Amino acid sequence: MVGWSRRQALRAIAAGVAVAVAGCREENRFAEETPNVEDLRPVEEYESEKVRDRDARPIFWTEEQTPQTGSGEQSRQTPYSKAEVISNAHTYVTTTDELASVTFAPGNSAGDRLQAFIEATDFAERSVALLMATVAQCREFRLYDVARGPDSYELSFCRPFRSPETTCETEAYDTVAVAVRLPFSGDGISGRGTSWHDECRAPPYPIFPETPTEGEDE
Repeated sequence: MVGWSRRQALRAIAAGVAVAVAGCREENRFAEETPNVEDLRPVEEYESEKVRDRDARPIFWTEEQTPQTGSGEQSRQTPYSKAEVISNAHTYVTTTDELASVTFAPGNSAGDRLQAFIEATDFAERSVALLMATVAQCREFRLYDVARGPDSYELSFCRPFRSPETTCETEAYDTVAVAVRLPFSGDGISGRGTSWHDECRAPPYPIFPETPTEGEDE
């Protein structure tokens, strides 16, 4: 068995620190215990697609979730309006049947992009983590670390301020959705976790930001 490099070891330690200090962490809904950070290993070969809705509308929902209605200025000025019931949603898609249970908002280009990305997945060898969150309009929502345990995976996000050139309203909120194509099937995966911070807490190894998809509004 090949041993860990120093960089990999530091990365795993940093992942544990990120989980410990996360400002908000999702409760694991598949397993009785959240992923054990001591068992996590960094995942390098993943792909992601990120989309953003400037009207804070839900971008997707599952059969168990019902999007709230409402429109206008209120939906843009509070993080707990239309998207409240499904903000911070986290769905794990491992088969085409499971994908069929996800509804992407009709007539929403963000939803169309996300759906096309997931449909291109070979579920025999890959799986997709699908997450949505309500994010302040002047902040990014950046995936900066993916890790896997023996039967689980962990996603780490941060929300740094967007560039000064970005047009945004300081008191407004967007809906952001991210699909992460993981380099393993869903077989044996029974747990999942996410952590996120307002700022990207630099671990003792370089953070390489995602390469934006063509046409993506960061």
